[in-house]
Amino acid sequence: MPSAALTLSGLSGSFSNLASLTTDNTVESVGAIGPNGFLDLSFNTNAGSVIPAGNVLQGIEVFIKGGLPSTQVTGNRIEFTSVISMPAVNLTGVQAAYTRGGAANPMGVTDKSQLASLVLRFTAGNQYTTWYMRYIGITVHYGPPPDPTLLSADIYPSSIIYAEGFTQAEFAKAIDPYPSATSAVYTGSTPVNGTIGANVRMPFSANLPADAVIQSLSIFVMAKASVAGRMQFGFFTPWNPAGPSSVWIADPRQNIGTTDAWYEFAMTGAELLAQGWTVAKLRDDANEWRFGLISTNATSTTTTWHYVLVRVFYRLPAPSNVLFFGENF
Repeated sequence: MPSAALTLSGLSGSFSNLASLTTDNTVESVGAIGPNGFLDLSFNTNAGSVIPAGNVLQGIEVFIKGGLPSTQVTGNRIEFTSVISMPAVNLTGVQAAYTRGGAANPMGVTDKSQLASLVLRFTAGNQYTTWYMRYIGITVHYGPPPDPTLLSADIYPSSIIYAEGFTQAEFAKAIDPYPSATSAVYTGSTPVNGTIGANVRMPFSANLPADAVIQSLSIFVMAKASVAGRMQFGFFTPWNPAGPSSVWIADPRQNIGTTDAWYEFAMTGAELLAQGWTVAKLRDDANEWRFGLISTNATSTTTTWHYVLVRVFYRLPAPSNVLFFGENF
């Protein structure tokens, strides 16, 4: 996510050394306020030119450094008068740094134009207050707008062809959609580099449109083992009767831990096409998908397999404008 520190200009307010406030240093800008009074610091920003056209504001961070005499801290607060809904900063009796907002927190701001002119208000408690400020800075985070055309499909196995280690009846407990509470359990010794898993059918044709343009494909499993590292995730072999056939290996292999966790292997749409996996091939329900966990130790281990799914991110092609002879426009 791109970010930029804004330039604060045109500062106006009853503080000394105003120009030094926009530089992070030890020079103090001092302002004095009577009981329950306030001082306003007005300034402009260059947010309009910093955030490129077509990008949107995603987050704002406000940085403030300052302090008060320890006898004057009660009830003080610093906040914006409008636009930025920033939680108030309450200074202490020592110089300290404060941050509000975040990379994904725009604090109520919806457009960069709102940041053109801002007013930061310093409000005293019920005593005379002298503010010793060292720095005020604002960073904006921005990026392209969310793509409403990016779609996804979660595809779970529809049937089991063959199981290894597990019985077919047992592995059937692992193919229900999340968040099913069932799981398949296998206890036994598996030779080093041996596998346990199953060959399954995946109903792509019912879940992936024929004209989909695939952006990425991810394979997920949720599993655990009685001893960490004895099983690894893993490998996947999709096979089509008319070709292609591929062996996809998670690289590096991921050790299965002792508590339930998701493990993922991802490929881009370009990588799929390079292996011959067009949308039409993926949508062929004759495909056979092999999912396996790999053993690293021949000692008897209990492996619990909760879920397996394939998640596809895709876009649909833009509609074409067609003109017909004889129509009036």
